[in-house]
Amino acid sequence: MEESVRDLRADSEAPFEPAGSRVVAEVKAAVTARRYSTEEALQENEVRYRKLLNAIPDGVVVYDPQGGVTYVNDSFVTLFGWSEEELRGRSIDFVPPDENHGTHEAWVKASEGEASLLETKRLTKDGRLLDIQLRTAVLRDRDGMITESIVFHRDITRRRKSHKALKRAHDELEKRVAKRTKELAEMNEQLMREIADRRDVENRLKEGEERFRAVFETAQDCIFLKDGNFVYTHVNPAFLKALELPEAQVIGKTDNDLFPANEANYIKDLENRVMEGQVMGSSYNLSTRHRAKTFHCIRVPLRNESGETTGICGIARDVTEQKALERRCPHSVTKYGSVVMEATLEHLRLAAAGDSIVLLVGESGSGKDYLAQFLHDHSRRSGGPYFAINCAALAASVAESELFGHEAGSFTGSRGRKRGLLEMAEGGTLLLNEIGELSQELQAKLLTFLDTHSFTRVGGERTVKVNTRIVAATNRNLESEMAAGRFREDLYYRLNVMSVRVPPLRERKEDIPFLTRDLVETLSRKLGRAVPPAVDDSALEILSRYDWPGNVRELRNILERSLILGRSDVITADHISIPRSKTKAEVNEKEIPVSVNVSDHRSMNEALESAKRLMIASALRRCKGNVSAAARMLGISRDALRYHKKALDMD
Repeated sequence: MEESVRDLRADSEAPFEPAGSRVVAEVKAAVTARRYSTEEALQENEVRYRKLLNAIPDGVVVYDPQGGVTYVNDSFVTLFGWSEEELRGRSIDFVPPDENHGTHEAWVKASEGEASLLETKRLTKDGRLLDIQLRTAVLRDRDGMITESIVFHRDITRRRKSHKALKRAHDELEKRVAKRTKELAEMNEQLMREIADRRDVENRLKEGEERFRAVFETAQDCIFLKDGNFVYTHVNPAFLKALELPEAQVIGKTDNDLFPANEANYIKDLENRVMEGQVMGSSYNLSTRHRAKTFHCIRVPLRNESGETTGICGIARDVTEQKALERRCPHSVTKYGSVVMEATLEHLRLAAAGDSIVLLVGESGSGKDYLAQFLHDHSRRSGGPYFAINCAALAASVAESELFGHEAGSFTGSRGRKRGLLEMAEGGTLLLNEIGELSQELQAKLLTFLDTHSFTRVGGERTVKVNTRIVAATNRNLESEMAAGRFREDLYYRLNVMSVRVPPLRERKEDIPFLTRDLVETLSRKLGRAVPPAVDDSALEILSRYDWPGNVRELRNILERSLILGRSDVITADHISIPRSKTKAEVNEKEIPVSVNVSDHRSMNEALESAKRLMIASALRRCKGNVSAAARMLGISRDALRYHKKALDMD
């Protein structure tokens, strides 16, 4: 009896379980699992969103509704100097006092859904004043409340002259984006009404997608995404405009379908390294529908939640005009009078057709650096960067860092990672001038790079692979250096694939008229002279008789001195000052002592004219009236002597 009572009491105290509770529990579990899956998608979108912002060259700042900074990308840190830690949760005080007009109005426009584009000025952390183009995007939640503002800062200091054209293009693009954004917003609102049970999570997912699309669609740089097979999956309007192709001819295609074989193979080599985990930045030429263009492109790997690389994100900028300006050489002689120099240029044109290492051998000042630039400009790498480094000017302690770069903390004072010149010249050419001055340790590391096209930064562990063409130059006899043990024999034979001897100026004096006229024009621009002076035959005669131990560099210096000291419209023999060595016998025999007195009754010009008369008369007297001998004694030409005699009324 007591046992029955206990059983009844236990049944009465047990919780009530309605019918179908197991089905309800299973539904709750399924909803929870779906919510977790959606949150993972949100996290993945947030990672992709931040990677995309960091890959953009523009400085990006994300503000909360109260105006506090929640995020800045790497380009903003590079442009203005503030780090994300310094700005997080704060407002940025970098508006000049007289440039506060329009900033608030631009934000108000963006908050009302209008396109906001403002050109203004901003101060960097170190006080520099920049011309900045601001673009603002305001994001709202489903209730219409502002959740955050995204502001893009682009440095347009150098492109101020093209401001109007850029603004028109940007306004048109903003209108298209606003229209498309409105359509997407309407579609998303309908979906949120139909799926009320996932309203909050779907709203957050929608906000992430909107931010990604706003950046993708409004960016003026070319943005593209590829899958693991290098097939284009997404491209923005700027990319299609640059390639002059419709979207249907790009999506689903590879570079082999769009570009010539040599260009496609180079891009594939870059993207193979990206798929291995490298971030690649390079400049190269691409053939579009109407003309070849030069692009600077940064490619980053896209990874899944497991860390595997599944695709590529690239951002490219058309730098055709900028590269055209950079390729303007200090002197632009393309045709010479000497056979030996024309033969040298022909050898370089043949070398430019391939990617082999070229060794330029010649005296100091003979123009090896100019010929290296000539080789780069006539090669298929002309769209890539060109760097030159003088190995003789590098201290042993910094030479390795300059060439190969270093990691943060690799030595005292190395606060961050630095890319070396080999890495910066990706897709282009690097000139190693005076390579005979490299230390034995660096020679060994350079030899390894030439064999593998890869290296490790100072203090680093990861191997970096680059596609950079090496041009070496030296004024030393490397064979003698090998015999003396100062230069590695294996490195010499690795460099000496194609050796080009640069003839000294004394062996090609036929080039002096061409070089002189071109250097005078270049130096006149440097000195601010609107019209370069002409060079008469008497000056060219003096220049042609000199042996030029300093080669083209010495010729440039003498012409620059002539332009500084003489302001006439014609450079004559009187303006040319050629160094003249003397023997001891000549010093005693041909020295012409002259004393000059300046009194109250005679000006300095009159005293100098008197001194000139005395010198000319003394020289003619010693040479018994022989004009040529007197001119040699005075260190001037026959024409110059006649000019001075006529000017001084000594005929």
